[in-house]
Amino acid sequence: MTAPAIRTLDGLRAIAVSLVLLLHFGYLNGGWIGVQLFFVLSGFLITGVLIADREAPLGAYLRRFYWRRTLRIFPLYYGYLAILFLCYAVWDRPADLPGSAVPLLTYTYNFTRAASDWQSSPFFTHFWSLAVEEQFYLVWPFLVHALSRRALIGVSAGLVVLGPAIRGATAAFLADGRTAYDIGDAVYWFTPSHADAFAAGALVALLRLGERVTRPALVAAVAAGAVAVAGAVNLSLLRSSGADLPIGTLGFPLASIANHFHLWGYTVLNLAAAALVAAAVGAHRRRGLLAGLGWGPLAGLGKISYGVYVLHWPLLVLFNASVRYRPMSMRGALMCAAWFALVVAVAWVSWRFYEAPFLALKDRGPGRARVPAPAVEAA
Repeated sequence: MTAPAIRTLDGLRAIAVSLVLLLHFGYLNGGWIGVQLFFVLSGFLITGVLIADREAPLGAYLRRFYWRRTLRIFPLYYGYLAILFLCYAVWDRPADLPGSAVPLLTYTYNFTRAASDWQSSPFFTHFWSLAVEEQFYLVWPFLVHALSRRALIGVSAGLVVLGPAIRGATAAFLADGRTAYDIGDAVYWFTPSHADAFAAGALVALLRLGERVTRPALVAAVAAGAVAVAGAVNLSLLRSSGADLPIGTLGFPLASIANHFHLWGYTVLNLAAAALVAAAVGAHRRRGLLAGLGWGPLAGLGKISYGVYVLHWPLLVLFNASVRYRPMSMRGALMCAAWFALVVAVAWVSWRFYEAPFLALKDRGPGRARVPAPAVEAA
């Protein structure tokens, strides 16, 4: 039997995906921070699940993990891609789909960002982060099964320390003939650039930091405060050097390499996100401000956050084709709320009537538990 999910973590998921939605609607340039929170959450959850199962033989351990991950991730992802291919067959749209088909189908789309002729598409550009997640799933289960807890802690801590060096080396390799933004964006999409995000989450699980947090609201406040201070200092420095950046960047401009942001910025965000994850776990079954993360509607949004993430940007394209508004206006705010509600409604329908039947199979066949159930369940 699967252990109950920690609702406060669902609340964190809801916040993370809401930040991404605000980014793409044009309200919060720093909303990409939500993706970092997702990566850290994934490192925590996946490590917890794998640790609980690793006493099983390697074959059974891998079959259970990949069976369950496949049922959670593949149906919506490949179902959505099937719709895109159908649209292309009928209307030749999205026009750039054929050139991206193989990377999309093989979860290697993130590597296309290094190409000099790369172009963005609201129909699938956001799938780069799903590719990063899948590549993490290909490596981490083997390390968890092979290494002792002490060794895993050492590896995870080493990855956190080496994160800036990995991003710095990647930026140096890509520097020839590219703009600063293209370099920064390619670094952002490169899977090893986020090894420290997954590792930071893994450390929370391996060190059981959530169980040690007795004042979760204070931990969360310190983490948020550290991000705010670092962002304010960076924003001030960038503006003083002539950069015209809105306050909505929060001092963390997307894909920036100015002020060596790619070296320290992700580390600050990842460590703060790890502290938030630990605080959310610590707030589970406790009273207090942070326990509000488990509030029903917020946790419910977190539960369907995968569908919200997959579907929100194409739904924005369709929404904008039907409605005219200026984002920075009262009508724009109302339209943002309407689009948000539309995304949540469609994601809920997808969850309830399409994804749930697949999820019901997670504990059958290869997914049947052979060891005690994990304390937390990856969504």
